[in-house]
Amino acid sequence: MKTGEAAVHYHLLAWLPVGVRMPFWDRRTVTKRGFKRAPFWVHGMTQRAPAKSGVGYLMKYLSKLGEFTIFPKGLRLYGIGGLNATGRSVRAWYNLPEWVKRSYGVGEVTRSAGRLVVRVSGELLEPAFSVLKVPGALVLRALRELPKKFHDGAYSSYPRQVVGP
Repeated sequence: MKTGEAAVHYHLLAWLPVGVRMPFWDRRTVTKRGFKRAPFWVHGMTQRAPAKSGVGYLMKYLSKLGEFTIFPKGLRLYGIGGLNATGRSVRAWYNLPEWVKRSYGVGEVTRSAGRLVVRVSGELLEPAFSVLKVPGALVLRALRELPKKFHDGAYSSYPRQVVGP
């Protein structure tokens, strides 16, 4: 296991009720009823400390990263927990490319094997751009025309055809 400045490590920011303390996630715990719980985090040591300015504390670490920082393949840069199904759907929608959000609402597009799929039809959405890396730059080339409609929020959707007289 690597140690020191170059080691991958994570920071967790949690708002807890008064009187509640975060456990040491790498240690076995014993509950008030005597139940023993195995460590939750087995990938190294954990520390805990109250933060007077939690967001500022995290921003300090982010500011150390440069534009050329290289992360190991598959590294998780962040995580979000505690969301219900609706919250997860809205969060997934916000993580879609802007050109997809212009045409589809929450829950209408999913990711499968790295591809974007329209749930109702199974249609695969082809990328809107190709990317070419050249020394000192990225060259983007539009692969198709983008939809004209801009979304107006997470719960917007593409206009439905009304059939009738």
